[in-house]
Amino acid sequence: MFPGYQTTPPPWTSAARRNTAIVLVSLCLASAAAVTAYRFLSASTSRNYSVEPRQPLSDESAYSLSALRIFSDVLQRVQDSYVDPARIIPSRMLYSALESMQEEVPEVIIHAQDDPQTVTVQVGGFQRTFPVEDVDSLHLLYRRLKEVVGFVERHMTRTTEIREVEYACISGALSTLDPHSVLWDPQTYREMKVGTRGSFGGLGIVISVRAGVLTVISPIDGTPAAKAGIKAGDRIVRIGSESTVNMTLNEAVNRLRGEPGTKVVLHVERNGESQVRRFELTRDVIKWKTVDSRVLEGNIGYLRVKHFSRSTALDLETHLGDLKKKRVVGLVLDMYNNPGGLLEQAIRVADLFLDSGVIVTTVGNAGKQREEKRAGPLSLAGDLPLCVLVNSGSASASEIVAGALKNLDRAVIVGESTFGKGSVQVLYDNRDGSALKLTVAQYLTPGDLSIQSTGISPDVRMIPVQVGPPRVSFYALSGRRREQDLADHLDPFARQRTEDALAELRYLESDRPPDVSEPDDAGGGADVLVVNLARDLLLQGYGPKRSRVLRLAREFLSTRAEVEYRRIAAALEKNGIDWRVGPAGAVPMLEADIETVPHGGLATAGDSLKIRVTVSNLGVGPAYRVRAISSSSSPILRDQEFLFGRIDPGTNRSAEVTVAIPPEARSAVWRMRLVFAEEFGHQPPDQHLRVRVLGKPRAIFAAQYQILDAAPGGNGDGLAQWGESLRLRLSVRNIGAGRSAETVGTLKNLGGPEVFLHRGRGRLNLGPLDPGKEANGEFLFDLKRASSTQAVTLLLTVFDNMLGEGVEQRLIIPVSGRARSVLDSGGVVEVVGEDAPVTAGTDPKSPLLGTAPRGTVLQVTGRSGDRLRVLHGAGWPGFLSVDDVQALPATAAIPPPGRLRRLFHLTPPIIALERYPLSTTEQEVVIQGYAKDDKRISDFFVQVHSPQGRPATRKVFYRSNLGNADPRVLGFRTTVPLREGLNTISLVAREDHHVRTTQTIVILREASSRPLTALGPRP
Repeated sequence: MFPGYQTTPPPWTSAARRNTAIVLVSLCLASAAAVTAYRFLSASTSRNYSVEPRQPLSDESAYSLSALRIFSDVLQRVQDSYVDPARIIPSRMLYSALESMQEEVPEVIIHAQDDPQTVTVQVGGFQRTFPVEDVDSLHLLYRRLKEVVGFVERHMTRTTEIREVEYACISGALSTLDPHSVLWDPQTYREMKVGTRGSFGGLGIVISVRAGVLTVISPIDGTPAAKAGIKAGDRIVRIGSESTVNMTLNEAVNRLRGEPGTKVVLHVERNGESQVRRFELTRDVIKWKTVDSRVLEGNIGYLRVKHFSRSTALDLETHLGDLKKKRVVGLVLDMYNNPGGLLEQAIRVADLFLDSGVIVTTVGNAGKQREEKRAGPLSLAGDLPLCVLVNSGSASASEIVAGALKNLDRAVIVGESTFGKGSVQVLYDNRDGSALKLTVAQYLTPGDLSIQSTGISPDVRMIPVQVGPPRVSFYALSGRRREQDLADHLDPFARQRTEDALAELRYLESDRPPDVSEPDDAGGGADVLVVNLARDLLLQGYGPKRSRVLRLAREFLSTRAEVEYRRIAAALEKNGIDWRVGPAGAVPMLEADIETVPHGGLATAGDSLKIRVTVSNLGVGPAYRVRAISSSSSPILRDQEFLFGRIDPGTNRSAEVTVAIPPEARSAVWRMRLVFAEEFGHQPPDQHLRVRVLGKPRAIFAAQYQILDAAPGGNGDGLAQWGESLRLRLSVRNIGAGRSAETVGTLKNLGGPEVFLHRGRGRLNLGPLDPGKEANGEFLFDLKRASSTQAVTLLLTVFDNMLGEGVEQRLIIPVSGRARSVLDSGGVVEVVGEDAPVTAGTDPKSPLLGTAPRGTVLQVTGRSGDRLRVLHGAGWPGFLSVDDVQALPATAAIPPPGRLRRLFHLTPPIIALERYPLSTTEQEVVIQGYAKDDKRISDFFVQVHSPQGRPATRKVFYRSNLGNADPRVLGFRTTVPLREGLNTISLVAREDHHVRTTQTIVILREASSRPLTALGPRP
């Protein structure tokens, strides 16, 4: 990049910057599609192709991409154990592997031919066509992919992490099987193992990053942190000798956890205290709390199971024992938002409530292999009546429990239909520390009923209602994705039972669930009204049998539903909506009209759009419960509800919704369809609305940085030495077309404890920054002690905190073995050369700050050999050669700091586009323009992102700038295919692997023959 500082930055991602999730120290929970680590016992099938011996991959230098060793292992396990061999389509797996590889490697682009017998692979300026018509086995898939990646490996630039290319190929191939067969990289796998262990070595505190500071949310009773006096709100400023400034949650977790019996020192700031407290803590075994319990009014026991780890069944058994001692008369088992976990634990949990019957049957090899798990003869819960609470966030293991208890007539299910994950996964360790999570079976609930993609349906369906403001949600679905919404989800092996709920009960949703006992309990338990309904149902004394409860509870549920409906109607009445229903009689005639504020459906990113809908009754009879709900390809406009209620003849009713347009929204055209309904079917026709969103121009940041080591912390030579206190000066210029509302710079330590970032000096709030303007600030850090390390690594990030746009760069700063003596001196000099280079330090190879033109007058403040220290810019020091200047008379006036022709060390490319349509009916669009940079443009490519399905991203264009007459400019023109609906297209220009600019555009492809004329910005 430039002399002195080496750079190796990853691409900027705003998602990582915005991560403020709360975690329990040393624990990372599995997701809703978490592993169900159950070993389905089946005979091993024969191997039809050879694989290399499985030796550990420890020598990175010996790694060969074209060997595809991990890919080979994965294919063998797929062949031996995958749940449904009919879904293994080698040619499809090959295409998907190649698509994933082109997403990972910028210079790779895959050209699928109209003739499906070949595929052309382009790597920069090289391309080759490969046959694919013969890829009808995993063996041939492996051989053909080896040929492709061998070609790619020979011609790709070694800027992409080479292992990530193989991981991408594996992930692409697995994605054709089902949504839950995936590859976990080594770091993800390590974190998952902690999450399902149920206990770990740690301190017992819940932490979060609040306002950039590592903060204690709560200590857990009885743990080392609680015993030592750590309190909620404490701010951890040091872990051992390391500063926590800009430390991520995962990094803090990795430093806080460890083997039980080992020690760690925390330095903590506390409100109201001026001194930093020091705590020396000894790590202990911390048990992850997966079960909570309490006694509800009426002496009903409440059990909340958050997920299924190795200790869940034992924990639940303990809580059950405690509740039985309190002589509870019924039990509520709350598994709302329980993502699942270990299948073996789900079986044991269900067995606590059952004394006979098949809990679950696992079936593999397309249903040809079976294994049953039956309940034992003893039930800890006895004959206590039981209600189970589930919702669409209840998945996998929690569905096994709910399905067993429902189908064995043991419990009434209250809530929503569950997620619908009816498959079993096994974890296989790979030789490089990664892991394959492979679907090996489906499970069936009692009666051989499959829930795959359908879920467990509730006996009492609970529908939460919001009547606003700000949001109305009466008929709209929750919007949460379920198994059936996932691409390539499995088909069920067995029959399914679709049952209507005994009762549907709408209720006013409360602001807060009843069971948020720990901040890490992200999903929360069921709403308090759902819990109370289950409690009251148990108090009716219908007994422990589900069938008997359903037979006797109709009147109770009908009465309760009416009570809740009256509460909703009263809330609507407060908002001026008459929700009562009269008799069907004279026919109304309704027509609707839509208007927006601002007028014409024109909205600016960061502002609000008010949508007002008016329905008029031109008929002779009243209309009842008139409502409308929206559909849209934009999530902002989707599932917006308008409630009008009763509309009498000759009158009209209006309802309005205000939607906030996100500040980061791009220029686009959004379509909205409004579908109306009326109690007796007299609704007006559908209405359509187009909203044109004007995105804000983005800021683009160029940055210059310089080590400052003036006394007393340093020796003033502009170089880093051990033991110095250093300032890293940052100058940021906005070279983009838009204003940055909140410019932020951060500096993060990527090395060891040798670097200590000072609290409050690792994050710079540089304020708003208009185009062409600059802002400056300084970071402060110490090089604490001598080390054999010859360089320290820091991560510099500059971003717009409002729009999420930014750049980051990894700085490898050399640490000099010896200081260069700088003697203070004075005087004034004039530059005599054409352009005198000014460097950051006394070493001529230190980073270049810029050049001083001939005639520039500079004040001298010091000298080191033949290098003069002069002031420039805002009074910062720089060094130049005595050969480039001449001394002025001692009587010369001391000038202000000289102005340099600045060199910005980090300057992302600029992308300029010709005008393009925001809305079109065509199946493709031409995108053209150019990319430019002050140094060079390496290459340019275009990707199209799919909101769902596979591939998620398609690369449709790539151009290298190698050999171009002007390396600083690259022109492009390409035709981009469009799907119907919103198309998100990313244009990426790279200076090199270190620095890139991504510009995103959104184009609506309409089915209508009359698209809204809307053009993108001029360059």
